[in-house]
Amino acid sequence: MEISKVVNCPEVVGGEDVRQELGRWPWIALLGEQLNGQRRWTCGGTLISARTVLTAAHCVVGRRPSDLTVRLGEHDLSRTNDGRHVDVSVARITIHPGYVGKQNDIALLQLSGPVTFGRRIQPVCLPAVDASHTGKTADLAGWGYTEYNGEGSQVLQEVELVVLDEQQCEQRYRSVPGFEDDFPGGFQGTKLCANGADGTSRDACRGDSGGPLVYRSSGSDRRYQVIGVVSTGLGCGNPEYPGIYTKVSKYISWIFNNSS
Repeated sequence: MEISKVVNCPEVVGGEDVRQELGRWPWIALLGEQLNGQRRWTCGGTLISARTVLTAAHCVVGRRPSDLTVRLGEHDLSRTNDGRHVDVSVARITIHPGYVGKQNDIALLQLSGPVTFGRRIQPVCLPAVDASHTGKTADLAGWGYTEYNGEGSQVLQEVELVVLDEQQCEQRYRSVPGFEDDFPGGFQGTKLCANGADGTSRDACRGDSGGPLVYRSSGSDRRYQVIGVVSTGLGCGNPEYPGIYTKVSKYISWIFNNSS
C-alpha cells in the first residue's frame, strides 16, 4: 500500500470563505453520523489514500462503522449546485491504542471502497517522520463554528496560521486545571500548536475536530502535507492558549501499518 504516491499531491475562527475553485482543498472530508434519525456533520478528516481517511480519535470513539458517513468533494453545505460530492460508508475504524485523555488523538477510517480521484477529490501527502514545522506558516480549513459558542459555517472556511514552539505552548497549558488528566506525561513531542500571525485570534473550533492542518513544502514540487489533526484547545481563537493539533509526523509508521 502506498499512501499518496499515485498522484501529485497538490469552521474556523477568524477564517474566510474558501474561494470556489476546483481542487482548492481536495483532501478535506466531512464526517457525519446518524443522530435522532438525521445525519449531522460532526467532524472533519483528511483523505490520505483512496480508501483511508485520517481524523481525530475523539471524533469516532464509541462509534460503529455503520454509524458513520464520509463526504468528499464538498464546498457549500447549503447548495446542491456547487459541484458533485461523494458520500462513502465506513468499513473499519482504527483508533490509536494509546488514546487516553487527549493523548494520541488520532484515528483512521477505512472506507467501504476506493474513491475515484479527480480535480475535487485527491489525497494529501504525509510529512517526513519526526518532521518539525515550528515557525512555519500552515493552513487550516473546516465547516466548524466561526466564533466560540457561535454557529457552524455552511461554506468551507480557511485560515492561515503559524506553528508555535511546542514547549512554550505546553507551559501555557500546564496552568490549566486538569492538564495531567488530559495529557498524562505532558505533550511528549506529539503535539503541534498553532495560532494566527502576531497572536491574532484565528483557530479551529467546534465542528473542525479531526480536520487537517496543512503545510506546503518548499521543495521543487511544492506539495501539500497534512502536518496536524485538529484535536483540542481552550475555547476558540484564544490568543493565550493556541489550538492543539496531533502531530502527524510522530505517527507515520502507525498510519502506514494500519492503512489500506
